[in-house]
Amino acid sequence: MRILVLVLLLAMAVAIGQPWLGNPANAAEGDRSAGRKIFKQCRNCHSVRAGKFTTFGPNLYQVVGRQAGTAPQHDYSPALAAADFIWTPERLDRWLADPEAFVPGAKMEFRLKSAQARADVIAYLIAAGKR
Repeated sequence: MRILVLVLLLAMAVAIGQPWLGNPANAAEGDRSAGRKIFKQCRNCHSVRAGKFTTFGPNLYQVVGRQAGTAPQHDYSPALAAADFIWTPERLDRWLADPEAFVPGAKMEFRLKSAQARADVIAYLIAAGKR
């Protein structure tokens, strides 16, 4: 009986999209190779190379797991500097979809409307952070 209850609770959690179990709405599997190609649009402002800080936007090397608004040598908007969260794939997905809606007052205007493109870029960022 306990196993049945546990299975039902887990099924309900997945159905409502609990982030600790994964969000079915954002379940697109990212392709880092495709993400690398998409990221070319981002290179005018961002780098994913360790120690490169000569870009307009913050360096995104090892961004997943980093406290928001804390990349070295970057002048963040007050809104993002005050953000109190860690970048996760789910948060990056929301950010890339609409930065201003996710963190009102953020400076970044670029958006990726395609959920698959966002998943691909996030997969690329994760892979690039492991180099």
